[in-house]
Amino acid sequence: MERENVKKFAFVGAMGAGKTTLLNEYRNLLINMPGVVFVPDAGRIFLKARPEIDRRVPDNHVEIQNLVLKQEQEAHRSSAKLVICDGSVITAPAHILAYGNNTKAEELIQRVLFWLPTYSEFFLLNLNDVVYENDEVRIESGLFRSKLHDAFIILLTRLGLPYRLLSGDLQERIKKVNEFIGWT
Repeated sequence: MERENVKKFAFVGAMGAGKTTLLNEYRNLLINMPGVVFVPDAGRIFLKARPEIDRRVPDNHVEIQNLVLKQEQEAHRSSAKLVICDGSVITAPAHILAYGNNTKAEELIQRVLFWLPTYSEFFLLNLNDVVYENDEVRIESGLFRSKLHDAFIILLTRLGLPYRLLSGDLQERIKKVNEFIGWT
């Protein structure tokens, strides 16, 4: 499960807050660096393949969480020294909590408690720093996005997970992540 000398961090937050943009920026910056693995947004992959599903149904989030876990476990089985994730195993419970289903959110957390120590840091992206644009997957309202952001804060704090709020434009965000990685 947890390998020594592996640094793993996850960009988390509301849809359209810049997680994928940051992941892609690092993918471009580190394209030739060995030992780096990028974990794509499992929720986007799942929802793009199944646009008709009801996003409020907890079982759909179980499937998304399973996909996240599978992708991250594959990254950990590699020889990676740095794993950068677009989302995390707490994304699904944060969604369910934002929908108001505390019981199901807790069930989703319990399923992945064993995996939480594999994260070195979570970067919670400030949703107010990026103009939100809907697309075929991003269809949520501004109100739901705010509730989701708050749900991440609640979960990260309650679980005692290491996190930082990531604000600013793209270059400011990259600078803060680089400081965490040790690339100042």
